[in-house]
Amino acid sequence: MKIVHIADTHLGLAGFSSIDPESGMNLREKKIYDNFLESMKIIVGQRPDAVVHAGDLFDRVKPRTHAYITVLSALDMLEEADIPLILISGNHSMPKTRYTPSPFKVLEYHKAKVHCAYRYKYEIEDIDDTTFHLIPNMLKASDYRDAFNEIEIARNTANVMVTHGLATTLRDYRLRTVAEHEIDSTMLSEDFSYIALGHFHGQKQVAENAWYSGSIEYCTYNEINDKKGGLIVNTESGEAIPLELPNTPMIDLGRIDCNTLTPSEITEKIQSVIDRLKDPGDSLCQIRLENILREKIRNINRDEMAEIKNRVFNLRIASDTIEPVKRGFETEDPSSVDYVDEFRKFVKIQGLEGALEEEIISTGSNIFKNVIDKHREAD
Repeated sequence: MKIVHIADTHLGLAGFSSIDPESGMNLREKKIYDNFLESMKIIVGQRPDAVVHAGDLFDRVKPRTHAYITVLSALDMLEEADIPLILISGNHSMPKTRYTPSPFKVLEYHKAKVHCAYRYKYEIEDIDDTTFHLIPNMLKASDYRDAFNEIEIARNTANVMVTHGLATTLRDYRLRTVAEHEIDSTMLSEDFSYIALGHFHGQKQVAENAWYSGSIEYCTYNEINDKKGGLIVNTESGEAIPLELPNTPMIDLGRIDCNTLTPSEITEKIQSVIDRLKDPGDSLCQIRLENILREKIRNINRDEMAEIKNRVFNLRIASDTIEPVKRGFETEDPSSVDYVDEFRKFVKIQGLEGALEEEIISTGSNIFKNVIDKHREAD
């Protein structure tokens, strides 16, 4: 069987302050909807025997109206192409109280072939020559093992397990979200033709037959180096081929050493990096400022930075700040300290513009000299 494995689409995720002028919707949210539907067109064009979604279809347990509309539109495409959808719930779309209905109940009313596991228990689904073993996000970590122990490997079909959680081999990549559970590596059994995993947002193979497809979109800047998309899987051979799907690109613009730069030179550097981008207006960008004093950050012209940020979809500025070298006078004779020179050094590390810096040094030095002269006269 040929399947397409996707996961962690997080429909309804919004962010930043940009608004789509036509719909009035958060632009980040709208782009995710649009890219998801474009992705579904590509997936349908692959003519798979089934589409597997390994959890976190929605970003929240109570999806936005447009999130539902987007999913229903995707189901229209799958119904027309007669492609079944295998779906499990992830921790983001898992009700946290007994009084909250699952958002997946709505999907059962659609005419498409939807097989969804969301009731905190192991479920099984047979499609053609493949048996799907579905373990949705569970209430407790131990529930995964209990569900796994219920599985009976079918002898005359391919066996595919679909579950949502973090493989123990990826423990260092914990997202620390609610109901994030680990999947014991012993559950990644060779008895399965393929294991479709969700939760980790990077495309990654964690066993000979087990893959995370990764999310389609970059959901946070922590994912800037992750591979995104889906996987085309042949259950007979176990081969998983990456499938590139549309998303909002996230670009690492590199690092700028700010140790000797003035605030205006820093903004010029950032501007020059963005000028080299092909389509900056459609990109989520990150740049890191290294060896920069907090005072220098405060002195960066806000209007200039706002103009630069408007050139991209979003710009995240990370910084590695340093503290100015502090000199203690406790053990020195106060009369031996060159206060004028100390003041000049202090001003030099504030990152001020040339003319302003010289004016402050000149004015301050004169004040210090006058005060010192008066103290000498008094002595």
